[in-house]
Amino acid sequence: MAIADALNYRFKANLKFPKLDIDEESMDVRIKILESSQLEMEATKGTVTEGMAEFVVNGYDVAVTFTTPSQSLY
Repeated sequence: MAIADALNYRFKANLKFPKLDIDEESMDVRIKILESSQLEMEATKGTVTEGMAEFVVNGYDVAVTFTTPSQSLY
């Protein structure tokens, strides 16, 4: 999924066998618990505001990729 670099957002994940390709360095990771093959994660990017964009990912054997338009192949 391509996301504008300037977008502020909240990211929440509860995954079994996760495959994440996201830029954690640009995020404020508040919770990251990796036990065996289970991941629980909460993070924000940018300024936290009420009503900000939120991505919630829950599931089993899930792959998630965030790219900015400059990283996109298009």
